Formats: sequence, structure tokens, C-alpha cells
Amino acid sequence: MGTAGDDYLRGMLSNSVSAPAMVSRAGDAPPPAGDGTWGGYLFDEDTLRAKIIEWEDLKVAITRDRMHLIDAREALDAPSKDQPAREQAKATEFSITAAIVHNEAMLGYVENYVHGLEKALVKYGTRERLVTDTLNSGSPQGGQ
Repeated sequence: MGTAGDDYLRGMLSNSVSAPAMVSRAGDAPPPAGDGTWGGYLFDEDTLRAKIIEWEDLKVAITRDRMHLIDAREALDAPSKDQPAREQAKATEFSITAAIVHNEAMLGYVENYVHGLEKALVKYGTRERLVTDTLNSGSPQGGQ
């Protein structure tokens, strides 16, 4: 099932990230497996790790964009000392500053999302190992 974060990431990376078919609404049942059976739980640690890498890459891109914005704001200078030129430079500075603030908000969102993915990886990985160990302990092979 996809998340809003996946949609955002695909949009930011210009659809360069391939994604599986997404569930259209919260609560929709997942599509049947290739063999026609429904549901089931699958923890895929590799997929979660790949998502973390994708979001870390996005964090790097946002940080790089922030540096470009800061450089542009610092390089800004009115082409002349007349009032219209100064006003235009001031309006441009205001716009770049707003872009920097927005950039910082995006970076915060991405950092929180990565943190959540990392917590989920630990939580689900630990739970998966506990359940697997419990189920294997009752197997005829004695947990081997």
C-alpha cells in the first residue's frame, strides 16, 4: 500500500521512482496475489530499507537546493540605485527568503519521515523475528 509520502516522492523525483500499484483509498482491500488468494502479511525489510535510501536521497537534494537559494539571496543586488530597481531587488529577496522557509519545512518533513521509517524498520523487524522464533519453536524441527 502506498503512502502520501510515496506520492510526494514520486512527484519530487519526476516519476523516476517506480512504484507498485497503490491502494486507492484507506480501507480498500489489497489486490489478490498472483495465485488469486487474498491478503496476508508481508514484512519486506529490503523494501523498507530502499524507501529509507530514497528519502535520504531526497533530503540531500532538498539541502542542495537550500544552498542554491541561500547563494542566490546573497548574490542579489539591485542593478542600479533607482527606486524601482531597489524595490524589485527587495521583492526578489522576499521571494527567495520565502522559498528558503518552505525548503526548511520540506526538509523537516523528510527528516521526520525518515525517522518514522527507521523506527518502523526496527519495530517490525524485531516483531517479525519474535513471531518467527515463536512459530519455529513449535515446529517439528525444533526451531531449526
